[in-house]
Order: sequence, then structure tokens, then C-alpha cells
Amino acid sequence: MKIEDNPWVNVDFSDVIKCREKYIPTGDHKENVACDITDHRWFDEVPFDKEKGIVFLAAGVLHYLTDETVKELIRDMAERFPGGLFIFFKRLITIALVLMALVSKKLQIYL
Repeated sequence: MKIEDNPWVNVDFSDVIKCREKYIPTGDHKENVACDITDHRWFDEVPFDKEKGIVFLAAGVLHYLTDETVKELIRDMAERFPGGLFIFFKRLITIALVLMALVSKKLQIYL
């Protein structure tokens, strides 16, 4: 799966999208959607083909929501995008540090 072969949709608040569009150009298969993630209007902006599947990445967002809101969001996404994969990062900083260590090869990681 290559990013240039698949659509990539960024969903975030309008001020964040404005900043993103100012500094990060969108490519041929990239789109920015200004919307609160809990507002399901963004569901209609995401191209979805059940045969091809879909992957969602949530980084640095879910910890701002209540547990109940996260449950509702995941439930509603599962209904709208059946068979999709949802990846979220609970400890993004830890993951980033581990990845940086692995890439730089300056630290040994024992898991």
C-alpha cells in the first residue's frame, strides 16, 4: 500500500487545517477536512470502497475526548466503514522516542 496510490484525508479543526494548508502542500491523493472529529459530517468526505478497505490513524486526539465519546465514535465509524482498521496511539511520545532511537541506532531497545 503506497500513499500515492490511496487517498489520504486529514480531519482536524479549521484553524489546524488552515495552518496545515499554509505549510504542508496537499498532494494528488490528499485532502484536508475542517471538522471536529466527533462531528460525523466528515464521514461523507472520506472515499470508502468496502472491497478495498480503509485504515484510520488517530494520533494525539483521543485522549482529549471522554471515554464515552471515544466509544461512540468508534461504534459509529464501524457502522459507516465496515471492515475498516482503526489504529490509535495512546502513548505517542513513547512511540516517537522508540522510533527515533531505532532509526538513529543510538539506543538498543528491549521489548
